[in-house]
Amino acid sequence: MGTRNQPGKFDCYAKAEPDEPMFVLLGRDPAAPVLINLWADIRARMGEEQEKVEEAVACAEACVDWLFVHDKKEAFGRAVEVAEECLLDEQKVLRIQRLEELVREMRDQILALKHTHLDAGLDEFWNKGPAVLIEHSKELVP
Repeated sequence: MGTRNQPGKFDCYAKAEPDEPMFVLLGRDPAAPVLINLWADIRARMGEEQEKVEEAVACAEACVDWLFVHDKKEAFGRAVEVAEECLLDEQKVLRIQRLEELVREMRDQILALKHTHLDAGLDEFWNKGPAVLIEHSKELVP
């Protein structure tokens, strides 16, 4: 882990190209530990070298310590809450997208059935609405 006075082994300033964009998080930022841990998790899953990931996790822990020593515990707690809300919102979006996909699949299957031997009774079935779709979903979606 690096500081301004003692750059670390993986110091981004030393490796940055002259025109390369960068974004620095300071220990005083209550969101920094959350974001650093997220970065470490993503990079570990991408196959980043273990030592670099461990340094990032150690940096996140040092940021938490710094926040607590400097009476920023509440701000850090709020950052964690907001991060959890963002994660839950993302999970809701993914669930909604999956449900929309399932509804499209069901609609497509119903329309395909409408053009088969069930044509006569399908208009009545379609007009009864979602309750019937749910009730008969196991029959409609293989």
